[in-house]
Amino acid sequence: MDSSEFDVLVTVTGFRHYPNARRLFEGEKIILKKEPQNEYDSSAIAVFLPEGKIGYIANNSETVRQGTISATALGDLMEDFAQAEVVEGTYHDAVCKVEGVFDIDKITLKAFGYYDEGEYDSALKLFIKISEKYNTAFLMQYIADCLIKLSRFDEALPTLEEIIEKEPESNPVLMMYATVLEKLGRYDEALDCYARILAKTNNKEVQKAFDRCKTKIR
Repeated sequence: MDSSEFDVLVTVTGFRHYPNARRLFEGEKIILKKEPQNEYDSSAIAVFLPEGKIGYIANNSETVRQGTISATALGDLMEDFAQAEVVEGTYHDAVCKVEGVFDIDKITLKAFGYYDEGEYDSALKLFIKISEKYNTAFLMQYIADCLIKLSRFDEALPTLEEIIEKEPESNPVLMMYATVLEKLGRYDEALDCYARILAKTNNKEVQKAFDRCKTKIR
């Protein structure tokens, strides 16, 4: 996956307040550290060079440069520490790319765009990337669905089993699970799963699947 379009850029400001501060040059590395106990801003993220603190990630509309995100937004994406690389520097601020951090909103929009267009392999890669940060049952359903649409049933099965542990009564998930079991030739298990769904709803398509499995195990 070419992740460049999902890079997170931030603005470093406050140079004039720190004796170690100087102009930052393209390619230089800086360290970012959250400061939740900061008395002025609990979302503050301090910026360091080897010689010491040089400023903070910008966090208001007057200092956050266009195309970059605020310290508050970055705080939701990074751990306590992160490293960044300078993209552009001036004598009063700098734009830096945060390493190992991606813009989840951009990835999500792109992933659902791929999904809606039927590009399931591309969508799957992005859904998996999002799951590294937000491993929700909702997201896992899309991962499983992409795997099913790609006929990767062996891979879809453990994902669905994990979802069922969280949401054991979800008919859509049970239907996906039963479908995968049937595709894998595990007809007894698929039959039981279809029966669970039919106990709660009278669905003709589920009934057809149930009857189909019954004929396979006679």
